[in-house]
Amino acid sequence: MKAANHAVTGLDAPGLGGDALRRLTLAAAASRLDESRRRLAEETSGFLDSVRQVVLIASSSRSGSSMLTETLTRSSKFLCLPGEINPYLRLAGLAWPDSGTSDGLAPEACGAGARRVLQGHLALEVGTPAVGGGERQAGGEFDESLYRRLCLQWPFEEFGLGDVAGARAAALAEVREMRGRACDWETDLQLFHALFLKRIRAGRPSVNPFYYDLDRALVRSIFPELRVPTGPPSPVIIEEPPFILVRPWARWRPEELARRPLLIKTPSNAYRLGFLRALFPAASFRVVHLTRNPAASVNGMYEGWRHWGFHSHYVGPELEVEGYGGEGGADRGWWKFDLPPGWQDYRRAPLESVCAFQWGAAQAAILKFARRPGWDYRRVRFEQLAGGDESRLRVCQDLCGWLGVGADTPPETFARPLPPVMATAAPRPRRWRENAAVLERVINQPFIRGLARDLGYEDQSEWT
Repeated sequence: MKAANHAVTGLDAPGLGGDALRRLTLAAAASRLDESRRRLAEETSGFLDSVRQVVLIASSSRSGSSMLTETLTRSSKFLCLPGEINPYLRLAGLAWPDSGTSDGLAPEACGAGARRVLQGHLALEVGTPAVGGGERQAGGEFDESLYRRLCLQWPFEEFGLGDVAGARAAALAEVREMRGRACDWETDLQLFHALFLKRIRAGRPSVNPFYYDLDRALVRSIFPELRVPTGPPSPVIIEEPPFILVRPWARWRPEELARRPLLIKTPSNAYRLGFLRALFPAASFRVVHLTRNPAASVNGMYEGWRHWGFHSHYVGPELEVEGYGGEGGADRGWWKFDLPPGWQDYRRAPLESVCAFQWGAAQAAILKFARRPGWDYRRVRFEQLAGGDESRLRVCQDLCGWLGVGADTPPETFARPLPPVMATAAPRPRRWRENAAVLERVINQPFIRGLARDLGYEDQSEWT
């Protein structure tokens, strides 16, 4: 299935073909990922039943779950996915609208067919970032990872493994020439991906580096002819933009499934906690509830809805959120971030009300599950995680102690600063105050203030 190479607009295929187009696209992407698995000749049966510890990082959108996951996985004591679980749920028919009326999934959705599909994908992706080795880690398996990710990100394009391998080798050579040394994945990941995409983009102009989690100045320096895009990256979304950057990866080994916790983070998992527990039947479960004050979280979503990324679901032209995706705009009909139960009541609401609803729905869903018996639960504040190197170190050491891992992890592993992850703008304290006139219409509503009080954010003067 080869699409014309042009910029996607709000008038393109989402309204032409609808469900048939989506299903055809998902089937084609699944077939390409299956080809990768066959080339690697990997046995995936038994993976889900062999996982013994699962740690769910539960949060609302724009609350820092990517930052916490990136920090914890530096210790190499955890297993994780390179990104989120959402693309694989879509391939398994477990995403809206195929799965129901929202992002919610009940345990009953974890049937044999869904488990078989998810097992095949997750077993191929779970692991840890490769350490050391530099370019020696960037071989055939890395090429397969890049290939699979491109298929999820650009499902209307055709990619050959040979083209991907050539682009990877050329990008590494250019990094070496520019830096005067081999590629260092800790410091050169963004540069590598920008140069890699420069090769991949040849003959595929719809592949736009602005849709990646790349520094905007870097993209402009390498692609001076490109403009910041509008609308979604393709008519059907499998991986939500901004797209992740992948690096060489060490996949799980059987003995690791018993002793290393598997970290899973995706904000929409707030509505899938029971489903995920059913997906890993032999695993103990712990929930890390990552909280952030409502003003900062709602502001993050408010800015994200007006950003060129974060498209999650095409819900149709009846979406008329006030302050978003104006008449004929490229975002018209696209819902961003998670799709909570009851979202239909907000299709014509002001944008700030939509964002407050998304924050409140996620928090309420997490608290509802946390109050049930049998859940091992710990709450962490994003404000502490982002409060400087020492504060982040304390948070991570406390979590690792609770989880029983990482006692021998050197402190500098957690204390070392992280670059911004999935940020719409440079982080700064009280950024939400720039939109205070709009946000105060919703963050002082009784439901929001009640949840804030339950989460320990009663004193608004402490909201950063």
